[in-house]
Amino acid sequence: MAQNATRNVITAALTGTGSAANLFAAGASGQYIDITTLVITSSTTTAQATLSDGTTSYVFNVANGSPVNASFNPPLKAASAATAWTLNAPSTMNAVAVAVAANL
Repeated sequence: MAQNATRNVITAALTGTGSAANLFAAGASGQYIDITTLVITSSTTTAQATLSDGTTSYVFNVANGSPVNASFNPPLKAASAATAWTLNAPSTMNAVAVAVAANL
């Protein structure tokens, strides 16, 4: 495998009402999960959603009917190995849909 090449692409999706949710569970010891793509939609209200690896948080403004559609090159790096990524959306942000891809 070439240096800095994608090792393994994993995806996750979730839907539901606004709350904290795991996008990716913590990886194995020594395993980093780096976010490459993030899509967040809300069909009810404009609000902020927070993506976090437990150390570093990224805040996205999600407008009603206008999704966040972000590609990261280079990927958003996990601050440490074996850490989970979560997305927290406020309870006012109903009908949240999230799709995410990451490199292992």
